[in-house]
Amino acid sequence: MHIKSLLGFVLEEFSRNLKQLMLELILLVSSFMLIGLVSFYGDGITYSKDSVEEIINGDISQTGELFIEIPLWNPLMKESRGVMDEINNLEEVKAIGEQIVEGFEASGFEQLIEIQQQHRNYGISYGEEYTNSLEALFISDTLLGLCDLKTVERIEGSGKADYEFYLGSNFSDTPVGTVFTKKLGEETYTYEVVGILEKNSYWIDPDVYTETEAGNINAKICLDNLVVSVDKKTVGATGWTVLLEDGASWEDLTKEIMKLEDKYDVNFRITKLESTLYDKNLSSKEITEYTRQFFPVLVFSVIIIILCMQITNMLKRKKEYGILFSNGVSVFEICKVWMLAFLCKIVISLVFAIAIFTGLVYMSGITPQLLEQGFIVFQHYTVWKMAALSVVLYLIISIIPITIFSKMKPAQMVKGE
Repeated sequence: MHIKSLLGFVLEEFSRNLKQLMLELILLVSSFMLIGLVSFYGDGITYSKDSVEEIINGDISQTGELFIEIPLWNPLMKESRGVMDEINNLEEVKAIGEQIVEGFEASGFEQLIEIQQQHRNYGISYGEEYTNSLEALFISDTLLGLCDLKTVERIEGSGKADYEFYLGSNFSDTPVGTVFTKKLGEETYTYEVVGILEKNSYWIDPDVYTETEAGNINAKICLDNLVVSVDKKTVGATGWTVLLEDGASWEDLTKEIMKLEDKYDVNFRITKLESTLYDKNLSSKEITEYTRQFFPVLVFSVIIIILCMQITNMLKRKKEYGILFSNGVSVFEICKVWMLAFLCKIVISLVFAIAIFTGLVYMSGITPQLLEQGFIVFQHYTVWKMAALSVVLYLIISIIPITIFSKMKPAQMVKGE
């Protein structure tokens, strides 16, 4: 039987059972969507961990945040840089410092803002409040060891600037050594460009430590359209990202921190990145757990319902198949029609499910960066599990009716028995 004849039989099969076709498609799409949800939320945490481990200068288990729990009016707030430097000098600490994404006011940076606006679809965007400002990743100079800043061009800074700039690849036309000045009140600050980063350079997203709805996937930020501003003098935050030296343990660091607590009469709190990522997953754990528990029930129900419909339809048409046999059509050729028909249903359902899920991922993208990461999780993890389920469903639902059908005797079929 030629492929055109097979397709003709398939189309006839669909047209004769439109209601059954629609019901099967809805059931199949529901199965694919459910495994997609379970995979997307569950594998988002895997993607986050893998992403961090790709770019960090150490192990993810050696990364965390250190918080000073003191009131804002405590005099120690003014000495936070000194406290951080003291911790940085501990033999257990490889890197420590503040990191945050914020916007510079436009004045003084018009040239860089114009370039950034031209590439607005790249990098990140944190909302309308940054439309007329220069988006930058602020990091302490003591945190440079957290991730590699790979450059295509780099110079030694003059040492006189308040901040050193590493520009993303979109700013490559800006000469290294350029100095920007900005006046804030009575103070004038200088910013020296000391390097141009390689394309597709990444840094740990500062928001990876915050629990947001989409936070189970944010792990790294692309620096192509960002300015990395290295603070050479002051650090005002009380929460710092910490990377331990190879071989050091959190227990070792905790002992040293306890000495500083006694010295400064304050409390420190350590948050490990692995624990933070786990806590992020907990924000969607309830819905994920429910979907995981319901998934086997749904899939089993889908298999039973579709099998019953397929077998019932097959038994109703026994006499018709018997006539086909008497006209020289083999059992194998009729089985091919059944298998091709169900394959078409599987493919159509999978395409619909992927299209719907793609739309959901797109609508959930808070920022272009999170949108990009969401699609990475979907493409690298979720879609393959949806495809694997389609193979399982196809094999089970198509083989069982065909096995029953192949055991029928043509003579009995002609009689409709």
